[in-house]
Amino acid sequence: MLPVIIMGGILSGMFTATESAIAAVLYCFIIGCFVYRELKLKDMPDVILRAAKSTGMVLAVLSTASFLSYVLTLAKIPQMVTSMMLGITSNRILFLLMVNIVLIVAGMFLDAGSAIIILTPVFLPAAISVGVDPVFFGVMMTLNLMIGVLTPPVGMNLYVTSSIAAIDLIRLSKAVIPFIFILFAIIVLIVVFPDIIMFLPNMMG
Repeated sequence: MLPVIIMGGILSGMFTATESAIAAVLYCFIIGCFVYRELKLKDMPDVILRAAKSTGMVLAVLSTASFLSYVLTLAKIPQMVTSMMLGITSNRILFLLMVNIVLIVAGMFLDAGSAIIILTPVFLPAAISVGVDPVFFGVMMTLNLMIGVLTPPVGMNLYVTSSIAAIDLIRLSKAVIPFIFILFAIIVLIVVFPDIIMFLPNMMG
């Protein structure tokens, strides 16, 4: 029921993303304490402490990534990269492949939110100029940033999973390599065959 509460609450409009998280925690507390009875009230201080440690680690990564994004913006690095790319080619597929490479590298150092805020205004106008649909570009960018959260040094999902599951970060990084290759293959596939993404939006007009 947990995914139903989280996604169902958000998609139905009953909860915001933050409120759905609160509802999910409350649900887990009730199930853990009163249904499965594996969670005791005396365990709560330790549970809260471990949650605080995990949250603190995530916020430390986010603050570092936000600082890096601020520096990149001041240095106008994204604009320089885009100008260079458009100077190399105006071919749609080649341009998108170069954008993918930049997004993947950026995702290794920036959190997804910072990358979207910085890179979308830079790449989207250039993408439209070579005939890329904005909907397609958004899906492609999301897939790229999914790779970013799985790759060090700022792989947000790696740090969170490593903390919760108590798994060594290097071991975890090696374990996700097959999934990264799958995402790479999907990105190449949608770049070459954009109708995989666009057939449904086109049907809806």
